[in-house]
Amino acid sequence: MTCLLRSLGWRSVSPEDYSLAYRKYGGSVINHPDILAFINRRFDCAPSYWGKPGSPGELSAVVATWGAYLAGEKEALKRFGIDTRFDFGTPEVVLPLAPDFRSSLLFRSKHLALDHQPQIANLSQRNRGRTLCFAKGLGENGMSKRSCQRRRNEAKKLLEAGGEIQPVSAFDPDQLATLYSHLFEKRWQRPYPLRPGLTDMMSSLRHLMTGHVILIKGQPVAFQFLLAAHSGNHYSVEYINGGVDPAAHEFSPGTVLTWLNVEQSWNLAQELGAQLRYSFGRNSADYKAQWAYEVPLLRTITL
Repeated sequence: MTCLLRSLGWRSVSPEDYSLAYRKYGGSVINHPDILAFINRRFDCAPSYWGKPGSPGELSAVVATWGAYLAGEKEALKRFGIDTRFDFGTPEVVLPLAPDFRSSLLFRSKHLALDHQPQIANLSQRNRGRTLCFAKGLGENGMSKRSCQRRRNEAKKLLEAGGEIQPVSAFDPDQLATLYSHLFEKRWQRPYPLRPGLTDMMSSLRHLMTGHVILIKGQPVAFQFLLAAHSGNHYSVEYINGGVDPAAHEFSPGTVLTWLNVEQSWNLAQELGAQLRYSFGRNSADYKAQWAYEVPLLRTITL
């Protein structure tokens, strides 16, 4: 593999080169340098970094890899046992590639962003129908003004009934892990399976967490585990999973929370001058059609 990569112009580079390319060209939440470091400290999958020179003194692409896989690839999360301890959802893989990058990529992935289609020669849409759902946003071609107003009215109703909306920053990691596990069980009628590692994950990645917690009469009733990252010209959010107390259904806390989190992310992306990539994950529930549009994923064709 190494000889073939070098014959195609790729060379081994440093983690610092990767971080620089990630900030400059963009990446996704799952291959954020801090998430790769978090995983590396807990599993035997230290990333390798490969760069392809562009203009003199510049790299036009840098990718992080786990063996034969692109780092963060869902199949690799399974292969290395990462998803038996930590839940990263079904993450989109966006790579730090310059806009004019054109080459083949010799590493495996079935969850590459559609944006890479003109950049990577060996991509295919024949991918067993794999898709992800992305938030519609609040601008042109996004959610209708009527829908936005309805969501604002629902949030107002909840507040008038004594509900509270708190940012995740108002809670420490242990509190968030406890309330998330509790609300997950309320929603899904089963215990949260990865509780032993949850406080560790939320403590280590706290700076990447975003969103709100909804409380009624002082008790948490809705929470969504979101990780977010700004890189290149986009702001990415991964909605990993969530929990809600069905006993509070009168006030639609899950709907209100989804609205608040999407609205917050949209507004921040606008402030940053960035494209919002807010992923709801796979098209696994009917409610996602209200909030998101479906986008196909690409896979690499490799030997």
